[in-house]
Amino acid sequence: MSEAKNLQTKTPDLPLPTRASGVGRPLHLESVQLQNRRANMAPKHMLLAVLLGLLGIVPARAGDLPVVYTVFNPVAPPFPFVLFTYDSPGFITTDTTVSAAHLAFMNPLNDITSVQFILDSTDAAHLGDEELDVFETNAPPEEIRYYPTGTFESLGVTAGLPGSFGTPNSRLSVATPEPFSLGLLCIGAIGLLAWRYRVGSDKRSKPKPI
Repeated sequence: MSEAKNLQTKTPDLPLPTRASGVGRPLHLESVQLQNRRANMAPKHMLLAVLLGLLGIVPARAGDLPVVYTVFNPVAPPFPFVLFTYDSPGFITTDTTVSAAHLAFMNPLNDITSVQFILDSTDAAHLGDEELDVFETNAPPEEIRYYPTGTFESLGVTAGLPGSFGTPNSRLSVATPEPFSLGLLCIGAIGLLAWRYRVGSDKRSKPKPI
């Protein structure tokens, strides 16, 4: 009778519950680590979504860089006086003629019919220079401007060479459109955000003194 009573009251020593993935590690420690992993995943997903969205703004290759060509006079009213603007799908690297219908803007005071970009001028005084011709139906019928070699393929604002129409005040602007510039700024901001989050994550992952 006493032996049966001892069997009923005696229970085997069971090990403390642990998780299969971390045998011997306290449950509260694994819970903290799981929360840290989840916290790390959220910013990564956010950054990935933003980067994918920027693919529609930032071209995949440098050759796809959109370029805006603008001829203007900074000292002529309405300060500046803009003659025309042409949105090019890329840098102009070959002789190109653009009709008035393909210009993004042309000043109504100038009845422009076409614009011609020439990479190698045949003018005796400007051999090898780049040439920009603006054709109009009103006087003068043709405005010719000359620029240093490489102007059409480089970002910046360049004054016309001596002998150009509108000198010394005429300028040619070669720039990127605003969405592309915004895309570059967003990429820089994302990189800074990722760096700051990684620093904060490293600090959180360090064991706290007991």
